[in-house]
Amino acid sequence: MSDADFTKMHNELGAIFEGGLGFVALQKKDNATASKDFRLAVSHESQPTIADVYPLAQADLESKPINPEGFWFAIKASQMAQGQGQQQILDYARKKYMRYHGSEDGWADLIKQAQGSQSILPPDGFTVAAAPPPPSPAEQAADLVKKKQPKDMEFAEWQLVLSSGNAQAADTVWTALKDKPITLVASVISVTPTKLTLAGSADDIDEKKADITLTMAKPIPAKYLPTIGTLTKFQATASSYTPDPFMFTMSDGILFDKAGNPVGAAPAAPAHKAPAKKQ
Repeated sequence: MSDADFTKMHNELGAIFEGGLGFVALQKKDNATASKDFRLAVSHESQPTIADVYPLAQADLESKPINPEGFWFAIKASQMAQGQGQQQILDYARKKYMRYHGSEDGWADLIKQAQGSQSILPPDGFTVAAAPPPPSPAEQAADLVKKKQPKDMEFAEWQLVLSSGNAQAADTVWTALKDKPITLVASVISVTPTKLTLAGSADDIDEKKADITLTMAKPIPAKYLPTIGTLTKFQATASSYTPDPFMFTMSDGILFDKAGNPVGAAPAAPAHKAPAKKQ
């Protein structure tokens, strides 16, 4: 056998076994190993197939952190796909690209570059810029207190600042809230005549997680006890908080009914008109 024929056979058989190893690793969610094996398979194949190129893209794009070369392989795999498979692969890669890059900017250019290349492998130095990391909670808190007065913030914004670890920002907000009467609307998590736990932020409402402990000024009459899961309007005094896990403690609570009247208060007496004077 000539050297050329031996090399050809070696590469073709090697690609089969390397692809098999890559498939097993991908099933085990060992993306690093799968990427290595599929890359060897693709580089050894004289005509790479979608059976190796698309799993290679998946292994790269599902890795943590993402290997941006996976975007290139996904586009090349879409060229090999048939029918709806072409768009499905591109849609999968585009969503990954937007999460990684932070926007769709540059995606159309990348498609053109990969589709126009004769090589299945990306060029040397190929990369995609990652989106900058989001600001930390402490940085978000500092920015928020610069832009808004505490009285203008929503409950979720108070929660962000008070639990951020930014002591200066938290002190600014808490100084404005402590011992002040505050009116809020929150979802009831648990209820007794003298104490309620409630969820005030949208995230905690969705998770049915209490972030407010409310002690009532007077016991709530049984017929006025709010139902768990309902949104309830109340007024109370901010008395303390714990940052982690976050809990906002309030006292001297008063509930309001749908008409905006304090619960249990006697209805206002109807106004009486003075009798008309006789002519």
